[in-house]
Amino acid sequence: MKMIGVKIQRPVRKIEPLQIKMIHTAVSRLNLDDDIYRTILYRFSGKESCKDMTYLEASRTIDYFKTLGFKIPRRKKYTKGTPARQDYRSVPRKERPSNVFVLPSREQLDMIDALAGQVKWRVEDGFNHWVKKYYKIDRIKSEMEASDVIEGLKKLLDHQIGA
Repeated sequence: MKMIGVKIQRPVRKIEPLQIKMIHTAVSRLNLDDDIYRTILYRFSGKESCKDMTYLEASRTIDYFKTLGFKIPRRKKYTKGTPARQDYRSVPRKERPSNVFVLPSREQLDMIDALAGQVKWRVEDGFNHWVKKYYKIDRIKSEMEASDVIEGLKKLLDHQIGA
C-alpha cells in the first residue's frame, strides 16, 4: 500500500550546549549589543532566545557571525596542573585512578633498547629471557613496567661494569 503525497516528519535536532556557548562568545567578541543580537536571532530562526533554536538554525547563525569576523576559538591547552582527558602521564602514580593504564612512552622504549644494547648477554635472546625471569612479563605493556625494566637494566649494566 503506497501513500502518495504524505510527508514523513523527522525529529528536529535541538541546539547543542556548545553552539549556545559559541553564539554567546561570538556576541561578546563582536561587541554586539542586546538589540542587535536579538534581531540577528530573529532573522535566522524566528526566535528571540538561542535556547529555543534548532541545531540547523544555530549553525546558520554561527555562520553569519563568521561573516562578521568571528573566529571560532581554539581549545585551550591544558596547563601543567590540569591533566588532559586521557593524559595521565603528568599525574603521579599514587594519584591516578586504579583503572587508568598508561602505555610506555616512545622515550622509555628507546631508553630500554639503548640500555639492552649495552648489556652483554650470554645468550642470543638474553633480554627477553631476563624480562620474563625477573619481571614475569612477555613484553612491556605499561609505563610502570617500562620504568621498572629501565631501572633493572641500569643496575645490571652497573653490575657488569663493576664486576
